[in-house]
Amino acid sequence: EHLKFIFDQFDHTEVFKNFEELASGHINDTYLVTTDSRKQFILQRINDGVFKDVPGLIANKVSVSKHLLKKLKHLSENELKRRVLTFIGTRKGVFYYHDAAGNFWNMMVYIEGSLTFETVNNEEIAYEGGKLFGE
Repeated sequence: EHLKFIFDQFDHTEVFKNFEELASGHINDTYLVTTDSRKQFILQRINDGVFKDVPGLIANKVSVSKHLLKKLKHLSENELKRRVLTFIGTRKGVFYYHDAAGNFWNMMVYIEGSLTFETVNNEEIAYEGGKLFGE
């Protein structure tokens, strides 16, 4: 119920259906939210014990995404959606929600088929990660 409330603070027209905790991270709490229309979003609680300026951190993430959109504008819309995070603002016009308990949340469109790696187990993954980082 709490995650639905947080989800509803962001500016979208979707109806919350369910969520799954993505337990791979060690710093933030991250959830995959699915809506009635089957769209998926990442809802993330940022650990303000680790990150002292959470609004600044989120502003930087949004700024990097905007920069990447400009830099990669030659790509198709589908490819841009696959390569660049799309942040969802709140109904108050900022890119984070600060809840009554003092937690900071941000929301992004889920990139279907995306993978995360906590460690690099082989050279191919390291090479591909380096290529993407270098773009």
